[in-house]
Amino acid sequence: MSENFRDKIEFQPVREGENRRLKFLLSLFISVLIAIVVYRVALSFQQAQRENQVKLEEATILAEEGSLEEAIKLAENIPSGSPVYQEALSQIEQWRTILIRREEREKNHEALQKAYNLAVDGNFSEAIKVAETIPTNAANYEKARGKIEQWSKLEELSNK
Repeated sequence: MSENFRDKIEFQPVREGENRRLKFLLSLFISVLIAIVVYRVALSFQQAQRENQVKLEEATILAEEGSLEEAIKLAENIPSGSPVYQEALSQIEQWRTILIRREEREKNHEALQKAYNLAVDGNFSEAIKVAETIPTNAANYEKARGKIEQWSKLEELSNK
């Protein structure tokens, strides 16, 4: 059946005008295909950029709620080619600085609390040593200095 069909088809030579027309239509078709591909790539790129912007916004909300570790993890997933990448890096740096300060503040608070407990037990010299570990730039430094003076006097009195 297919052989009969092929036999029935007559191929006509293409005339010069038709040849140009076919070339034009083929180049037009290829141009349209290329335009469609470029359009889809651009849409995909825009979608990715919107997703990265949303990630950064969500990370900022998490940070504002106090979930700095989660905010950092989310912002770290923004690819380096994204327009919001530099902003994400800046935010991550700020959030890490806040985390470090928070950890230092907690550490200094724990040190002063340990010193209080030692002083309550009458171990003033150890309380003073622990309180002296609190750095001068700590929020509770002045309080620690005041306690060191107080415990030093109490230690002198207890040694008499």
